[in-house]
Amino acid sequence: MTTRALREAKTSIDKDGRGIILVPLANTTKHARLFIEDWQQLLADGFSPNLCFNLGMVKISDWRRRTPRLSRILVKAGPGYMVRHRDGDPLNCRRDNIVLIKTHKFTHRAQRGFPQSS
Repeated sequence: MTTRALREAKTSIDKDGRGIILVPLANTTKHARLFIEDWQQLLADGFSPNLCFNLGMVKISDWRRRTPRLSRILVKAGPGYMVRHRDGDPLNCRRDNIVLIKTHKFTHRAQRGFPQSS
């Protein structure tokens, strides 16, 4: 299956002098920012070049894969990990802005004051 880009991405240089790509998001005037090499790897892995902004997250418009979140794919986050953006901007999907946080399966219980089971 061949997937074509519905919106044209533009290249730019970030404040650190690294090449980035600005990918337009569906149904908005916003752009996701990520490193050019990450974008090229996503396309080589067969992901759609079309992105959307939904529920405060940048997602890949790929219904075959349940619209995966871009940040999770870029850092290869598996189950048991949360993904956060250092600067709080979900549109800044540069790898150096993404933080992986290991979760514990009883964290939510501990926060509510319930005893944790082992």
